[in-house]
Parts: sequence; C-alpha cells; structure tokens
Amino acid sequence: INDRDVTELDQAYVQYKTEKVTAKLGRQALALDNRRFIGTAPWRQDRRTLDALRIQIKPTQALSLDFSYVYKINQFPAKFNDRDANSVLFNSTYNTSIGKLTAYSYLLEDQTVESETDTYGLRFTGGTAGNYALMYSVEYAQQTNQSFDAEYLLLETGLSAAGLTTKLGYERRGSDNGNYTFATPLANAHGYNGWSDIYTNAGRDGLTDLYLLLSGKIDRVALTARYHQFESNFGGIDKGSELDLLATFPIGDNVNFGMKYATFAQGDLTTPDDIDKFWLWLTLNF
Repeated sequence: INDRDVTELDQAYVQYKTEKVTAKLGRQALALDNRRFIGTAPWRQDRRTLDALRIQIKPTQALSLDFSYVYKINQFPAKFNDRDANSVLFNSTYNTSIGKLTAYSYLLEDQTVESETDTYGLRFTGGTAGNYALMYSVEYAQQTNQSFDAEYLLLETGLSAAGLTTKLGYERRGSDNGNYTFATPLANAHGYNGWSDIYTNAGRDGLTDLYLLLSGKIDRVALTARYHQFESNFGGIDKGSELDLLATFPIGDNVNFGMKYATFAQGDLTTPDDIDKFWLWLTLNF
C-alpha cells in the first residue's frame, strides 16, 4: 500500500477571477474531464497536486478553454516521488445539443527522470433524459515519446432506468509492438482497470479492458458491481479477470459507512497471481 507517514502542503495559490477568465498560480489540485489522464489520485492519503499556472477562459456559454503550464508534480507519497516538470496541458470543450466534445493535448516533460510524452486526443460524451436515459462516450488519443507511439480508445454506453444504471465499456491502452504501452502518469489510476490496481502499470504489451457495470440503490444503500475481462493489446495474452463490489450507506445525518472488495483471477501463467483486497471506512461530515 503506497502510503507513508508524511506531511505536505496540499494547496497554496493566488487567484484572479472575472466573469470569463480565471487564473491560478501556485500549488493546486488539477483535474480534467473524467480524470483518466489528468487527476489528483484522491484514493491515496496524500493526493497528487501540481505547481502550475492555470488559465481558464469561457468565451461563450458553449465553449471553454483550459491552459496550464506545470513546473512541478507533487506526486504521492510526499517528497519521495516529486518531479520537476516543464509540461503544458491544454483542454477545450464545446457543448452541443447532443453532447460535449473535448479536444486536448497534454505535453508532459518530466525533468527529474528526463522523459517526454505527448498526447493528443478527442472525447465525446452525451446522453438523453427521461425515465430511460441513454449514456454514451467515445474517446481516441495518440501518444508519442522519444522512441515509441501508442493509441488509446474508449467506447462506453449505458442505460439508466428505474433507479438502476448499466454500463458496457471497452478501453484499450495500445502497445507499440510490445515495446511500449500508452501511459497515463497523471491519472486517477485507481478508478480504472480494476480496484485491485494490478494493471495500474499495464506492462509493455498494452491492455484491453472489456467491462460491465451495474449500480443502484436499495433503500439508502448504494451498490455497485463491476466485472473486467483483461487481455493484452499485443500478443493475445489472457491477462485475467476481476470482480469489484462496493456498498456505501449513511449512518445518521453526518456519518457514512463504506466497504469495497476486489478479487482478481489470474489469466495466462505469465500474468499476476490471484489477489483479493477488502476495504472498510467511515466518513464523518461536519
């Protein structure tokens, strides 16, 4: 479990804000879209923050522009894994009548380990309203570093009706002929490819994740079940499967109880062994 006994300044910044422009300079929690590429990784006790200049512009009601220059990555655990950076993040969104279109470029330069990764992508999400609400997401990205390139693809659709939500998805983190896998070093990695975190690092052969999600409520208890079937993007390796279960419910007005379980089943013999993880927690709001 990658948490240690540390103390770190979480956020400290100056901000300038008008009706259409917001600018922040300093240490800040920065998250974009669904946090698949840029997030704070809040599952860790010491979340990720960025030392950056961030400028957000909203020229119209439909269009939003988001630009950041990042000069330090405060990675968990505090101070043991911090990185000097020279990175540029650009994200633009446009709301249409059928969904939101996002275009982005994330040009990451980690000066501590001397690595560069450039990612360019498009994302479209939308849905319908009513008693039977349809949801859909499509995303594609291309990534290059000093030597290799890889692709990313996400296809997801879902239906929400009678308090139950069902989603079917396919995510592919591509591989460059087994030499390199599409990387997401600033992602909220725990929320993807299984809660066991077996495939936070997918290895060089890439990863495809075919998953089914069911979520809903029984009285005040919120329930989620998610099943993953993993395979390598290169080499056709069965990389196993995983079942994730989550239940949360309130105890009184200010206390919430949660429990989460992940069970991973090994695929081919070259893949990780079976593993089970179980969490319990209480949250107090005041």
